[in-house]
Amino acid sequence: MKAAIECPRGMWIESTAAKTPDGMEITAASLRRAHRENQDVVLVSDSGECAMVVDGMGGRAHAALYAAASARVGLDALEEGLSARAALDLASQAAGNLERHVVHRHGGAAGVSLRVRGNHVEWASKGDVAVFGLHDGKAKLLSQLDSADGKLTNYLGCPKRSASGSADLPPNAALLVATDGCWRYANVGAIARAAEGEQAADLAERALARAVEGLTPDDASALALRRSA
Repeated sequence: MKAAIECPRGMWIESTAAKTPDGMEITAASLRRAHRENQDVVLVSDSGECAMVVDGMGGRAHAALYAAASARVGLDALEEGLSARAALDLASQAAGNLERHVVHRHGGAAGVSLRVRGNHVEWASKGDVAVFGLHDGKAKLLSQLDSADGKLTNYLGCPKRSASGSADLPPNAALLVATDGCWRYANVGAIARAAEGEQAADLAERALARAVEGLTPDDASALALRRSA
């Protein structure tokens, strides 16, 4: 299922939704702007059990290409049964190979890989795409952010290994995976307070709407997982 929700100032939100065999709702949403290439890529498997959220490094040549290539490799690896961490490390290798053998210019992407089994979610991360847990009206950062002094210290294309984590989602809890163009400008705490009872689609789109209200100048994408009661 796909939907397009209008936003002000020549922007709109595109979203795709799925549901896992165990009933976990998952929605991926991206903010689009007229006359501008989006350097974020969000992919979700047909089963809803595997996903990639990748943000091409802003200001880098071929950022959208790095994002698309690494996201595709990562999702394929997840669907073949690899762990979230192993899949993201393969995606990172793909970005590195792209730089060395195709583009011949420095670049890369930040990204999160995600695997869902029942109510258990595992993820791996590189860069500043963030994973938040939302429960009882509160937001908690669950992933590692690889940045210092405004620069990424790890990213897809860098030889450093990815960080990883996992969580069991209790009933009515949610996970929000957001690129920095979303979470830096959206009030994640306010999103968590309003999230009680919302479907995953509403949650992902609310995060982007909040980023627009916060005047994000960047591309913005969000992926939401919601476990029903």
